[in-house]
Amino acid sequence: MPTTSTLEAVSPPLKWAGGKHWQLPHIRPLWEQHWGKRLVEPFCGGLAIALGLRPVRALLNDANPHLINFYKQLKRGFTIEIEMVNDEDRYYAARDRFNALLSTGQQNTSEASQLFYYLNRTGYNGLCRFNSKGEFNVPFGRYKTIGYTSRLPTRADSLAHARPGHKGSPRVPSQGEQHRLHKVQQASRSRAVEPSSRYREK
Repeated sequence: MPTTSTLEAVSPPLKWAGGKHWQLPHIRPLWEQHWGKRLVEPFCGGLAIALGLRPVRALLNDANPHLINFYKQLKRGFTIEIEMVNDEDRYYAARDRFNALLSTGQQNTSEASQLFYYLNRTGYNGLCRFNSKGEFNVPFGRYKTIGYTSRLPTRADSLAHARPGHKGSPRVPSQGEQHRLHKVQQASRSRAVEPSSRYREK
């Protein structure tokens, strides 16, 4: 059976503020002792840990529903059909469209996930921020160049190096698992430090 160290690294599809990539050198030696077991991540974020460890089985969760919708679409493999250019006017038009989808209950659609990817790659510093009205309000990022990918293949093989005949791709948590993960998230939030006001818009 291959180990984590023998598997090719996979780059996360999103930029993510507060990513855990720097933790991989510390986590990997511990994970090697439990290779083959299921990885459970209540806050998977940008997938730096899951894609870095390449577990056989994984239960991945996050409190951000837009992030989860993107990963569900990505797991199936989908082509981004919207226009993606590093342009300020295009960015704000896409942001307005994304917020329009949220306001009409279409946040779990393929279009919403495509816009989420474009906004994430183009917006400032990989932030995912919403105002008090629930509107995505991250400003334009002003990058010189951006490496967009219009064809995003399924990440099932990337997330889990499955053995022949073994279904090792990540799955959606069951209702009971979601409840337990929700309790973990609530406990974590109760210990969290209030974020700086410069990252929030009232």
